[in-house]
Amino acid sequence: MPVSIRRRHWYASHRTPRHASWEAAARALAGSGTPDPDGWVRAALPVESLDHAHGVFLALGEDVEVLGPPELRAAVAATVHAPAMRYASG
Repeated sequence: MPVSIRRRHWYASHRTPRHASWEAAARALAGSGTPDPDGWVRAALPVESLDHAHGVFLALGEDVEVLGPPELRAAVAATVHAPAMRYASG
């Protein structure tokens, strides 16, 4: 199942993945496309499941954005929303 994402152009050289799944994603991201004027590169990555992809993309951090499928994007957004609100109210 392919997942559509975008990542910051400099991403792969500045992050050190700590898990095999993250390493595979980082390798795939490193070889993808030409950056747009804002420094983002779009890519389609195969994943074993949406649940697995959810954890992997959260672990990759703020320099990766899930664009689709919509249910994965919504799951990632829901997961990051609660802690963001907790810190914003500080």
